[in-house]
Amino acid sequence: MDIELEATFSALKALVHPYTRNLYITRNNTAHYCAKLAFAPLFGSQYAFIDIHRSKHQVTYVLHPLNTFSDLKHCILPVLNPQLRRGNFAFKTIEPATFEALAVLTQEAWLHVSGSIVLATPQPLPALIYVSF
Repeated sequence: MDIELEATFSALKALVHPYTRNLYITRNNTAHYCAKLAFAPLFGSQYAFIDIHRSKHQVTYVLHPLNTFSDLKHCILPVLNPQLRRGNFAFKTIEPATFEALAVLTQEAWLHVSGSIVLATPQPLPALIYVSF
């Protein structure tokens, strides 16, 4: 079972790989993977794109844009409904049809995020000059 969960965890990380060039990874260990946008002007701060957690019994795939953009919920294909638990997707094994649907949903989420958030790195604020009179 542990080997299956490890393989599932790796397969879910691979779904995010095409987008990692524009993300920074805050956690990358055997039980937790987290990728964020460094700065999202729409929110005025960092924006978590994905969290993947591995526990003793399952691997959870948290796609944060699903909670931000309500119209993305209409993109969830019926094959994903059995894995959907409280806005997260839970897996015990690799299921090719389900992973393909999740890859499409992840791509749609990325298009929402990259279309509404200008990808940028935080710029230092210009030095303020105080003049006393």
